[in-house]
Amino acid sequence: MGAAGNKRAAPTSSGAAAKRAKPGGAPPRPNTKHAGQGKPPAAKLEKLGRKERKELERARKMRRNKNFGLIEEVVALWEEARRHDVTPAKRSKLVAAILGKVQGHVAELAGSHSASRVIQTCAKYGTAEERASILRELEPKLLELSKSPYGHFVVSKLVALAPKQQLPVADARQRNLMAAEFYGREYVLFESGTLNNSDGTPAHLSDLMSRVDGAKQRSIIQHMSKDLIPIMEKGLVDCPLVHRLVSEFMEFSPASVVADAADNLCGDPLLHMVHTKEGVKAVCMALAYGTAKDRKKALKCMKGHVDAMARDEWGHLALITALSVVDDTTLLRKTVIVDLQKDLAELAEHRYSYRVLMQLLHPDCGRYLPPQLAAIARPPAKHYSEEAMRRPQHEVEAAARQQEPAAEAGGGGGDDSDEEEGEAGANGRPTSGPLGVSKKDPEVRRRELLGGGLAAALAALCTDQAGQLIRSQHGSEVLVEVCRGGEGGVLGESLEGGADALAGVHNALVAAVAAGAASSSGAASQEEEPTLSHFFGSRALRRLVLASGDGGAAGAAAAAFAAKLWSGALQGQCSGWVDSHAAKVLAAVAQCGDAAVRATAAKELQPLVQGSVERWAAKLTAKQPPGGAARQQPKRPAAAAMTHDGGKPRKASRHIVVLVMALLVFIAFAAAFFVQHRMPILLTQVVTAAAVSGGGGSGCLQKLQYRGSAWEQEWRAVTTQEAAETAGAICNATEVGGRVQSWLAGQATIPQALAAGKAGGGADPRVFSSVEWEDRCQPGAVVAAPIEPLVGHFRHPKAPHCNTSSDVDIMSKDYMVLSGLPPQVFRAAYPGRRLLMDCGASFFSESLGWFVDKYGALGVQFDEIWAWEMLVVNQTEWWAQVPPHIKPILHFYNVPMPADPNHPDHPVHVIRQHVQPGDFLALKLDIDAASVELPFMDAIQADAGLRGRIGEMFFEMHYDHADMRTWFQQTGAGVTYSDVLTRFTALRQLGLRLHYWP
Repeated sequence: MGAAGNKRAAPTSSGAAAKRAKPGGAPPRPNTKHAGQGKPPAAKLEKLGRKERKELERARKMRRNKNFGLIEEVVALWEEARRHDVTPAKRSKLVAAILGKVQGHVAELAGSHSASRVIQTCAKYGTAEERASILRELEPKLLELSKSPYGHFVVSKLVALAPKQQLPVADARQRNLMAAEFYGREYVLFESGTLNNSDGTPAHLSDLMSRVDGAKQRSIIQHMSKDLIPIMEKGLVDCPLVHRLVSEFMEFSPASVVADAADNLCGDPLLHMVHTKEGVKAVCMALAYGTAKDRKKALKCMKGHVDAMARDEWGHLALITALSVVDDTTLLRKTVIVDLQKDLAELAEHRYSYRVLMQLLHPDCGRYLPPQLAAIARPPAKHYSEEAMRRPQHEVEAAARQQEPAAEAGGGGGDDSDEEEGEAGANGRPTSGPLGVSKKDPEVRRRELLGGGLAAALAALCTDQAGQLIRSQHGSEVLVEVCRGGEGGVLGESLEGGADALAGVHNALVAAVAAGAASSSGAASQEEEPTLSHFFGSRALRRLVLASGDGGAAGAAAAAFAAKLWSGALQGQCSGWVDSHAAKVLAAVAQCGDAAVRATAAKELQPLVQGSVERWAAKLTAKQPPGGAARQQPKRPAAAAMTHDGGKPRKASRHIVVLVMALLVFIAFAAAFFVQHRMPILLTQVVTAAAVSGGGGSGCLQKLQYRGSAWEQEWRAVTTQEAAETAGAICNATEVGGRVQSWLAGQATIPQALAAGKAGGGADPRVFSSVEWEDRCQPGAVVAAPIEPLVGHFRHPKAPHCNTSSDVDIMSKDYMVLSGLPPQVFRAAYPGRRLLMDCGASFFSESLGWFVDKYGALGVQFDEIWAWEMLVVNQTEWWAQVPPHIKPILHFYNVPMPADPNHPDHPVHVIRQHVQPGDFLALKLDIDAASVELPFMDAIQADAGLRGRIGEMFFEMHYDHADMRTWFQQTGAGVTYSDVLTRFTALRQLGLRLHYWP
């Protein structure tokens, strides 16, 4: 009852809850609502303001990125540091503040979208130490950052700002290894001699393709195609390694594949490749093998960049190819020719761009376009073939070459449509025959290109600036071809009133020559050398006059110029020019194609030359390498009259006989006296040398050995590498014992003692080293030629690199002992010519004048001199310093020396060709370029025959040392003092009389 009463007494709500509860279920939630109240209203959401939303977003970002607060701080500083109106001092403080905050977190921030720019700015404006600290933190993560969307910008910035010594360049083996990955995995995993070079390094593709069968060739091409086609399609062609791979790919792939590659390259990628050799090779192949559409696309990309390409070492070859293969001359005129005309004067004198003009005036001439460059600009033909993927590539090309004569017999049209003929595939390209054929006749193409205004511009330029162009190394070449009217007379055909225009150019050039000749005897000659004797001017005039005998329109134009030159500048003036470089021009006139001019010139020249004019002219106009045969000296009428005494040489002959007999008697008595009294060995050597030299000129003297002085031997023994690298150690060791004073005193007195016949020049053997000569005609006789010791800092021991208060010039050469032989012995050892080669000559007064003066004081007069200087100099200023008697024997080459000693333009080639046994050659090497100097010295060290042709050598080998950094910026990084001492000692011990040049 109570229980029932209790249930009834429960609140109604509780009873309802109980009713809703399921048997065995969870108990109902208690109802907290008060009786009589309804459902409470829902909580009203407040709308967040802008500030609250930003705070909420910031809190969310801080939870996601632990560096978010740090990024906010540094970005605020970066916003101020990157402004252009911030002073450098303030920016440096801001950069330091940023780096102080991010220390330890640089690698994390470098990959961030916002912070990556902050790190780049710190690297750009920070000090070297700050950049180094950034690099230290990033170094373990560089590979990962290089792949990051934002981190790779930081890596690129560090690479761009890094000094060169921190960026090691991959050597040939490493580059080949990277390239081999594109040939196939087997060429990376298996470096055997069967598929690679004998030393185990991967070979170039040309080597591999020549040693594998057709199936392996196809496999290599397929591997390359899989990787390179996407690279070319995306335009990722900035890397030089890609240039090489694309070039190899296009060279060995079948025509159908090359056509697709040419389509990809003939666009924006072209401009990223023309600055390297392999890149421009690929571009030239794309132009040569591409369709008319491909070539049109390439020309449109070149527009606006023609000037830069023409001046580029390799880019100008792409322009030459375009001018040779594109049939749409209208488009060529709009894109290429117009840009060439804008700066025609400078392009005509530029070392590379002038070749572009010469390709139109005289195409494919080996004088202007060397064969190795022509091979790049004119790629070999490729043919479509169904067997291209089943047979080795070289077999397909050989078969195609056999079919070329039949294909050429068909000829080509002359329209500008530039459309390909033959069977076309689905993509519109031909599927048979040669790839990328040009239909227009080359002569028609040249005439249309020149006729669009370029011919008139060239004629106007040569008329207005004839005097300047004829003195230019490359401008003179352009002027010569314009005066000839171009090969085949194409220039005259392209000009309105062609004959009159060419006559105007001829008149302007003759006027310039005549003006220089008229002023040669006045004050103006001090400022500007006459054109007739100018190094480039005289040779250009000779070449132009000799072209008068070629025949055809070009020969006729040259003959007309030769007649004007003779009548306007040379006739009646020959006596004043026959003894200079102008003699070459006179000799050319004497052999020109105009018979009347030839006869008149021969009549005026006959009294001025020895023998017949024809023989004299033939020797001067014969094509010789630099410094070939000895120059034919013009005879002087007055001297001839004195010698022959009016045609009666009998009295002079009698005098000669008497002198010879007296000399023989003196030699006989002197020899008997010396042998009887056992005079010093040196005097016996002098007598023997004089007798042999007078008899046959071969001489008995031969270099025996190099003997280092006691000081030098002691120096090599005690100067360890550690001591040599210590600041001040070399300077202090040189001064020990007072031997420097003996050195300098002996250097001043040895030449006079040698001239007086004193054995060894009185040199102290404890101080001076020596090169010993053996007398093969007198067994046991030895002559010691003193030379300065290999001690100290390889320059004057009193120079201010050791003593800053010294008044001795750092470049002083008053420590060297030249020759070391008495005059008589020198003549016996070197009975031939006296030659000088100066590699790194600068101006005549820098080193050439020193050699001429110092050797002249020893009685050595040079018969021929060569000089190389890579820095471009003003020719007029350069030759103004050269004495008149030196100019006829001096060859000056204002061009860089090739790095390869086997190059035909390298001085090594000149030495081997023109220095004969018995000649004395003084050779100086100082061009401040180890990449050229060291291969030169290696060639000398390895070749005994080459060393034997060098009588005396002077070489400055740069090395890094604290004592020298105060004076020289280029300290020879990577080369130590010990390296230089070792090389100089080895070369001297091999018999080379080698001096260190300051």
